[in-house]
Amino acid sequence: RIRRVLTGFFKDRDCCTLVRPTASEKDLQRLSSIDMQDLRSEFVEQVVELRRKVIENARVKTLNGTELSGEMLANLLVSYISAMNSGVVPTIENAWSYICKNQNSMAFE
Repeated sequence: RIRRVLTGFFKDRDCCTLVRPTASEKDLQRLSSIDMQDLRSEFVEQVVELRRKVIENARVKTLNGTELSGEMLANLLVSYISAMNSGVVPTIENAWSYICKNQNSMAFE
């Protein structure tokens, strides 16, 4: 059932493989602290291409006819996660209220 729901939401899917970022097992353990120039050039090229592909194919997200900025989308996700963690079913109306409240608070600051 979960697979069906996910494939319904994500009709256009793609995948790609990436080479190992580094040959060293030790460096793999501390990957988040390694500079990009210390990673394998082939890996960096593949990541750059993947990023380009994602940005090129990403559509603008909207809610109630309003285009969402990155910050608004992040607030929407926080609203959904908070609702789910509280055992409540998230609704668009509650999420929209949450976004508007945060945007208004930022406007007053």
